[in-house]
Amino acid sequence: MKDVKSMKNTEIAEKVKSAIIKYLFSDVDTQKCAIDIFLQNPKAFEKTANILNKESISFLNKCQQQLKAESDNFDTTHPLYGKVCVFTGKLELMSREQAAQLVVNLGGTCGNGVTKKTNYLILGNNDYCSTIKDGKSSKQKKAEQLILSGQDLQIIPEDVFYELVLENVSEH
Repeated sequence: MKDVKSMKNTEIAEKVKSAIIKYLFSDVDTQKCAIDIFLQNPKAFEKTANILNKESISFLNKCQQQLKAESDNFDTTHPLYGKVCVFTGKLELMSREQAAQLVVNLGGTCGNGVTKKTNYLILGNNDYCSTIKDGKSSKQKKAEQLILSGQDLQIIPEDVFYELVLENVSEH
């Protein structure tokens, strides 16, 4: 790898852009979508870098921290207790961070990517990205493969997730 001092500004910018995209977007389809946006509008990279430098450092640090439950008094019969949830797509009713906090407050955990440990993949809206093929994100495709191989994993839409969150609430 070249020494940074010998690299041109454009080479440095490309490396930084690539690092930002990989850091911010764990999903391959979302990375492709972000690259498309940057290619269509190079100024978008400059704006993103400025936002990251000025405003988003604390947000990124917060995202790196593990979410903590607001209470340790969990309903162990709740369907999300002890479960691993992963989100894909844009949620309509709340941010991913808010939805993840709901899961953690119910005694579950959230992952960034679909693995054999994933119990629920919650589907948001994927219309935001033109690079997604067949209307399915790479997370959804991986979840479907795991289900076919016998994995105990459910793919559910956002509204069913909210129904699960509310399950058992009136009883307790």
